Amino acid sequence: MQEYDTYYMQQMGVPCQYFPMAAMPQEQLEAMYPECYYIINPVVERTCDEMVSQYGHMYTPTREQLDSMVNRIYNQVESDVNEAFSRSPNEEERQVLVGGRRVLRDLIAILLIRNLIRRRRPFSGYSPFYGGSPFYGTPGMYGGYPIY
Repeated sequence: MQEYDTYYMQQMGVPCQYFPMAAMPQEQLEAMYPECYYIINPVVERTCDEMVSQYGHMYTPTREQLDSMVNRIYNQVESDVNEAFSRSPNEEERQVLVGGRRVLRDLIAILLIRNLIRRRRPFSGYSPFYGGSPFYGTPGMYGGYPIY
């Protein structure tokens, strides 16, 4: 996979040394998430699954509903995240415990909103580069391009 990315980076005229993460395998990038992500994200996923099963993919929660979801997730993960931070040998990570309640709530809200937005994107199975999905555009057009 890395050779594939390197080939296209060279075709675009972008030297790989300027974008080392572009040539890095996805699994290696995902392994760089901090430990708190692996604690919080599964709870966020479950909460989004529940909301989608109840209201559907395109439902937009109100600010009050979003705050309620953040509070519920926060209450579920707070002790585990604090424990993970307190075990950390890194002094900067332990500093988050001092005033981290707001930071942790913001992180939960960011992950929650990102997850809800990601779930709205329709998957069509078509490449977005060659006309995109046949579900977009107007009648008589394929992916926004006229059919000849």
